[in-house]
Amino acid sequence: NLELRLTDTALHGLAERDSTKERAYSLYLVARHHQQQRTKRDNDRAIELYKESLAADPNFALALTALASAYLNQQRFDDRRIEEIAQDMRPLLAKAEALAPRLPELYVARAAMESDLLQSEAALKDLQHAVALNPGSRDAQSELGYHHLLEGEPVKALQHYDRAALLDPLDYYLQAQRCRTLTDLAQFDGAASACERSRQLNPNAGTAYNVSSSMEEARGRIIEALRWNAQEFAHDPDVRQIYSARGGLL
Repeated sequence: NLELRLTDTALHGLAERDSTKERAYSLYLVARHHQQQRTKRDNDRAIELYKESLAADPNFALALTALASAYLNQQRFDDRRIEEIAQDMRPLLAKAEALAPRLPELYVARAAMESDLLQSEAALKDLQHAVALNPGSRDAQSELGYHHLLEGEPVKALQHYDRAALLDPLDYYLQAQRCRTLTDLAQFDGAASACERSRQLNPNAGTAYNVSSSMEEARGRIIEALRWNAQEFAHDPDVRQIYSARGGLL
């Protein structure tokens, strides 16, 4: 009744996206779950599982792209320089592009790397291409928000984070990023609500407490900021930025 008609581009994109091997795809799904927890232990486990997935299907483009993204997360946990991480990511992304040039996640992952390498124009081009391939991509909208934050454009960043949150309303990280962006805009009531929502969605996520601490610091409430910093440490002691933030607050 809906008379759904997929374009040739959409059909090719669907065919490129997933593995035909059940074990590879199952391992990918478990790895993605770990990666989305955004802790060192989970990210390390995600990398292991993505590698197992690729051992089962070396041409699984989505797993190649996801492994590259997990490597990028090592900046946060393992003190690896972005230039070193990029050397691990580029071969994975190049192979994924050769296998699946219509895969939106590929361009989102490459843009995230380019943003951290301060290659702003290249990152924006890749993100725009990802959105053209899939206008409903939560990851593309989230990464566009991050891009505009780095560019000092919090109004534009908030627009993209809002869209991403509508697409994925149960992701605590998007609410945390909304809190961070609203703080940059000095909209503290909205920031407080977003921070609280982030903590509700995942009470064990250190990021939710990190943005709460940053918000209180921006408001000049240093004691409250220290309390949130202590809670972040209790939930996520492997993140080195906790210590520098605490030093600044003290």
